[in-house]
Amino acid sequence: MFRVHQNNLAESAGFDPALGRTVYVPSDAVSQGYELELAGELGEHVSLSAGFTHLSIEDDDGAATRSYVPRNMLRLAAMWRVPRIEGLRLGVSARWQDDIHREQSLLLADGSPVVTRQEAYAVVGLVAGYRFAGRWEATLNLDNLTDAKYVPSLYWEQGYYAAPRSASLTVAYRF
Repeated sequence: MFRVHQNNLAESAGFDPALGRTVYVPSDAVSQGYELELAGELGEHVSLSAGFTHLSIEDDDGAATRSYVPRNMLRLAAMWRVPRIEGLRLGVSARWQDDIHREQSLLLADGSPVVTRQEAYAVVGLVAGYRFAGRWEATLNLDNLTDAKYVPSLYWEQGYYAAPRSASLTVAYRF
Protein backbone atom coordinates (compact mmCIF):
# COMPACT_ATOMS: atom_id res chain seq x y z
CA MET A 1 0.00 0.00 0.00
CA PHE A 2 1.27 3.47 -0.74
CA ARG A 3 0.17 7.08 -0.51
CA VAL A 4 2.30 9.90 -1.92
CA HIS A 5 1.64 13.65 -1.63
CA GLN A 6 3.23 15.70 -4.41
CA ASN A 7 3.35 19.47 -3.89
CA ASN A 8 4.30 22.11 -6.47
CA LEU A 9 5.06 19.51 -9.12
CA ALA A 10 5.75 21.17 -12.50
CA GLU A 11 2.86 20.36 -14.86
CA SER A 12 2.88 21.45 -18.50
CA ALA A 13 0.37 24.19 -19.31
CA GLY A 14 1.21 23.95 -23.00
CA PHE A 15 3.58 25.47 -25.50
CA ASP A 16 3.74 29.26 -25.72
CA PRO A 17 4.76 30.23 -29.29
CA ALA A 18 5.57 33.80 -28.18
CA LEU A 19 8.15 32.48 -25.70
CA GLY A 20 9.19 29.56 -27.89
CA ARG A 21 8.97 27.10 -25.01
CA THR A 22 6.67 25.03 -22.83
CA VAL A 23 5.10 26.84 -19.88
CA TYR A 24 4.73 25.00 -16.56
CA VAL A 25 2.41 25.62 -13.62
CA PRO A 26 2.67 24.20 -10.08
CA SER A 27 0.39 21.27 -9.38
CA ASP A 28 -0.46 19.25 -6.26
CA ALA A 29 -1.60 15.63 -6.34
CA VAL A 30 -2.12 12.61 -4.13
CA SER A 31 -1.15 9.21 -5.54
CA GLN A 32 -2.33 6.14 -3.72
CA GLY A 33 -2.77 2.47 -4.42
CA TYR A 34 -1.26 -0.92 -3.88
CA GLU A 35 1.16 -3.36 -5.42
CA LEU A 36 1.09 -7.11 -5.07
CA GLU A 37 3.96 -9.31 -6.15
CA LEU A 38 4.46 -13.06 -5.88
CA ALA A 39 7.56 -14.94 -6.93
CA GLY A 40 8.82 -18.40 -6.29
CA GLU A 41 9.71 -21.86 -7.46
CA LEU A 42 7.07 -24.31 -8.61
CA GLY A 43 8.94 -27.55 -8.25
CA GLU A 44 12.60 -27.99 -9.03
CA HIS A 45 12.66 -26.54 -12.56
CA VAL A 46 10.00 -23.82 -12.84
CA SER A 47 10.21 -20.23 -11.58
CA LEU A 48 7.13 -18.01 -11.62
CA SER A 49 6.48 -14.38 -10.84
CA ALA A 50 3.39 -12.20 -11.01
CA GLY A 51 2.70 -8.63 -10.05
CA PHE A 52 -0.26 -6.27 -10.10
CA THR A 53 -0.36 -2.53 -9.46
CA HIS A 54 -3.45 -0.38 -8.91
CA LEU A 55 -3.06 3.39 -8.75
CA SER A 56 -5.26 6.43 -8.19
CA ILE A 57 -4.04 10.01 -8.72
CA GLU A 58 -6.20 12.96 -7.63
CA ASP A 59 -5.68 16.71 -7.60
CA ASP A 60 -6.50 19.04 -4.67
CA ASP A 61 -10.19 19.01 -5.63
CA GLY A 62 -10.40 15.19 -5.62
CA ALA A 63 -10.63 14.94 -9.42
CA ALA A 64 -8.65 12.29 -11.29
CA THR A 65 -5.51 13.75 -12.84
CA ARG A 66 -2.45 12.62 -14.84
CA SER A 67 -4.57 10.35 -16.99
CA TYR A 68 -1.47 9.52 -19.05
CA VAL A 69 -0.34 7.19 -16.23
CA PRO A 70 -1.95 3.71 -16.34
CA ARG A 71 -4.14 2.92 -13.34
CA ASN A 72 -3.82 -0.87 -13.53
CA MET A 73 -0.82 -2.95 -14.60
CA LEU A 74 -0.22 -6.70 -14.59
CA ARG A 75 3.11 -8.52 -15.07
CA LEU A 76 3.59 -12.30 -15.43
CA ALA A 77 6.72 -14.36 -16.08
CA ALA A 78 7.68 -18.02 -16.06
CA MET A 79 11.06 -19.71 -16.57
CA TRP A 80 11.61 -23.43 -17.12
CA ARG A 81 15.02 -25.01 -16.65
CA VAL A 82 14.86 -28.01 -18.97
CA PRO A 83 15.90 -31.00 -16.84
CA ARG A 84 17.15 -33.25 -19.64
CA ILE A 85 19.33 -30.56 -21.25
CA GLU A 86 21.56 -29.06 -18.58
CA GLY A 87 22.10 -25.33 -19.14
CA LEU A 88 18.93 -24.78 -21.22
CA ARG A 89 16.19 -22.49 -19.96
CA LEU A 90 12.99 -21.34 -21.68
CA GLY A 91 10.72 -18.53 -20.55
CA VAL A 92 7.70 -16.44 -21.32
CA SER A 93 6.64 -13.03 -20.03
CA ALA A 94 3.58 -10.84 -20.42
CA ARG A 95 2.67 -7.39 -19.26
CA TRP A 96 -0.63 -5.59 -19.55
CA GLN A 97 -1.79 -2.09 -18.77
CA ASP A 98 -5.18 -0.45 -18.99
CA ASP A 99 -5.99 2.49 -21.25
CA ILE A 100 -4.46 5.95 -20.87
CA HIS A 101 -5.29 9.32 -22.40
CA ARG A 102 -4.12 12.92 -22.43
CA GLU A 103 -5.89 16.19 -23.16
CA GLN A 104 -3.63 18.21 -25.44
CA SER A 105 -3.21 21.97 -25.26
CA LEU A 106 -4.55 22.15 -28.84
CA LEU A 107 -8.24 22.91 -29.23
CA LEU A 108 -10.70 21.80 -31.89
CA ALA A 109 -12.85 24.33 -33.77
CA ASP A 110 -15.64 23.89 -31.18
CA GLY A 111 -13.22 24.77 -28.34
CA SER A 112 -12.91 21.24 -26.96
CA PRO A 113 -9.42 19.81 -26.39
CA VAL A 114 -7.76 17.27 -28.65
CA VAL A 115 -7.58 14.00 -26.70
CA THR A 116 -4.94 11.38 -27.46
CA ARG A 117 -5.84 7.84 -26.36
CA GLN A 118 -4.04 4.54 -26.01
CA GLU A 119 -6.36 1.61 -25.41
CA ALA A 120 -5.38 -1.17 -23.01
CA TYR A 121 -2.75 -3.50 -24.43
CA ALA A 122 -0.63 -6.54 -23.62
CA VAL A 123 2.90 -7.38 -24.72
CA VAL A 124 4.26 -10.95 -24.75
CA GLY A 125 7.89 -12.03 -24.89
CA LEU A 126 9.81 -15.29 -25.13
CA VAL A 127 13.35 -16.13 -24.04
CA ALA A 128 15.64 -19.10 -24.59
CA GLY A 129 19.05 -19.33 -22.98
CA TYR A 130 21.79 -21.90 -22.95
CA ARG A 131 24.91 -22.02 -20.78
CA PHE A 132 27.67 -24.02 -22.44
CA ALA A 133 31.39 -24.68 -22.12
CA GLY A 134 31.42 -23.58 -18.50
CA ARG A 135 31.39 -19.78 -18.72
CA TRP A 136 29.73 -19.12 -22.08
CA GLU A 137 26.03 -18.31 -22.36
CA ALA A 138 23.76 -17.46 -25.30
CA THR A 139 20.36 -15.84 -24.83
CA LEU A 140 17.72 -15.29 -27.52
CA ASN A 141 14.92 -12.82 -26.72
CA LEU A 142 11.77 -12.37 -28.80
CA ASP A 143 10.00 -9.17 -27.76
CA ASN A 144 6.48 -7.99 -28.61
CA LEU A 145 5.72 -11.44 -30.02
CA THR A 146 2.20 -10.47 -31.20
CA ASP A 147 3.55 -7.31 -32.89
CA ALA A 148 1.18 -5.13 -30.84
CA LYS A 149 1.08 -1.51 -32.03
CA TYR A 150 0.92 0.83 -29.04
CA VAL A 151 2.19 4.12 -27.66
CA PRO A 152 3.95 3.37 -24.34
CA SER A 153 3.67 6.89 -22.92
CA LEU A 154 1.50 9.96 -23.39
CA TYR A 155 3.43 12.06 -20.87
CA TRP A 156 4.37 14.58 -23.53
CA GLU A 157 1.95 16.00 -26.09
CA GLN A 158 3.42 13.64 -28.63
CA GLY A 159 3.90 9.92 -28.69
CA TYR A 160 5.86 7.33 -30.58
CA TYR A 161 4.93 3.75 -31.25
CA ALA A 162 6.86 1.18 -29.26
CA ALA A 163 9.22 -1.18 -31.02
CA PRO A 164 7.51 -3.78 -33.20
CA ARG A 165 8.24 -7.49 -32.89
CA SER A 166 11.98 -7.91 -32.53
CA ALA A 167 14.62 -10.48 -31.71
CA SER A 168 18.01 -10.16 -30.08
CA LEU A 169 20.79 -12.65 -29.47
CA THR A 170 23.39 -12.10 -26.76
CA VAL A 171 26.48 -14.23 -26.32
CA ALA A 172 28.40 -13.65 -23.11
CA TYR A 173 31.48 -14.99 -21.40
CA ARG A 174 31.51 -14.77 -17.61
CA PHE A 175 34.85 -14.58 -15.78
